[in-house]
Amino acid sequence: DGRRFLDVTAAGGFGLLHKGDAVAIADLDNDGDQDIYQRMGGHLLGDTYPSVLFENPLNDSASAARAWVALRLVGTRSNRSAIGTRLEISLDTNAGRREIHRTVTTGGSSGASPLRQLIGLGPMDGGQAIRRIDVFWPASGTRQTFDNVSPRRFYEIREGSNELIELPLRGTRLRTGGG
Repeated sequence: DGRRFLDVTAAGGFGLLHKGDAVAIADLDNDGDQDIYQRMGGHLLGDTYPSVLFENPLNDSASAARAWVALRLVGTRSNRSAIGTRLEISLDTNAGRREIHRTVTTGGSSGASPLRQLIGLGPMDGGQAIRRIDVFWPASGTRQTFDNVSPRRFYEIREGSNELIELPLRGTRLRTGGG
């Protein structure tokens, strides 16, 4: 519920005793949770180590209990990548109204995360909708509002368009072995 942090170093396998110089966090398998890719080693040619990919281990029942929305933003007057665009997502929850704020960015200097925004919404009943998504474009000053949006979907939002376009989101298997 966003009230505390858990140390998942050992459980997630993150306790590597090697240096790394880039991290990307993204939903690589398109299942609605964040996965982590880390480039290991250093900047020098001989300072290498195999890079690592950590798949988020949420099981199907835990994943199904948590809602999310994925957004691809396309600028037309602002920059095409939508960098600097601000998002405000409003939800009605059992605990009351909740707002989530995001700014589109790559999120890093050495490593970079994708520009597609994956926003975790927390637990939502199957019939609940996102109350509102507000989009504020940096260069044009355009504001777009989309009401009653279904969670657990991938949408494209184009600057200046009133249409929220649902895009297909096919799952990808990351594991190579049984499990």
